[in-house]
Amino acid sequence: MEASNTALIVIDMQNDFCAEDSKYHLMGYPVEQNIELAGRIEKKLNSFRRKGIIIAHILANYDNYRIKGKPCSFCLPKEQGSASYLKINKKDKVIIKTTPDGFYNTNLESFLKNNKIKNILIAGISTSVCVDSTARSGAIRGYRVIILEDMVASKNKKLHKFSLENFADNFGFVEKSDSILNKKWI
Repeated sequence: MEASNTALIVIDMQNDFCAEDSKYHLMGYPVEQNIELAGRIEKKLNSFRRKGIIIAHILANYDNYRIKGKPCSFCLPKEQGSASYLKINKKDKVIIKTTPDGFYNTNLESFLKNNKIKNILIAGISTSVCVDSTARSGAIRGYRVIILEDMVASKNKKLHKFSLENFADNFGFVEKSDSILNKKWI
């Protein structure tokens, strides 16, 4: 694996999923673990950049998305909740998605192809929904996909664990971020 053909995709690290007063939190969903995850991701982003790994932030815009037939009430455009919770570097790419799958109807694949990316590292939330959907979609498209085990989170611990195990058994790889950062890149 070469750093020059590797991208880190950071999924849904947005205010609505991480801020204590967000719509998502007010709906009763926990955000504490997402805030902690944001801190872990933020601390490692520059290490990935120094390795020459490009970074893409995928942000949800759920203006027309429905959950169980009802309009989604979070990550709506032009609202503070849809903004990135992480500071985005001007060299990073921002991609907007409208479903849990970061590839579906987005420019993610063309961005990856234009940058000759073969390996995808995935961080973000939620492991069992958007991370899993995007990771599987990438694997199906022929990318070598690695979910960074310590850089993903889900509100449901059981589904989080199952998603990581299922992905590792059937689609790609699950590794810790330090394992990737400590590799001797050729």
